[in-house]
Amino acid sequence: MTVVSAAATYTAFSANHEKLRSLVNRMTMVLELHGSEWLVVHEHSSLPLDMNTGQGIFDS
Repeated sequence: MTVVSAAATYTAFSANHEKLRSLVNRMTMVLELHGSEWLVVHEHSSLPLDMNTGQGIFDS
């Protein structure tokens, strides 16, 4: 078994290449080796929260 975690930033741009909005998404995957292949047995992603307000943090 292995665990992988990452933070991915998604950004939306206008047709004029201006940044419209972005968010950082936390991701975790658990993989198990089955024969010669690694299979994802659990996946989770979430939007970070502001601990003071409880609201999602959309801007990176």
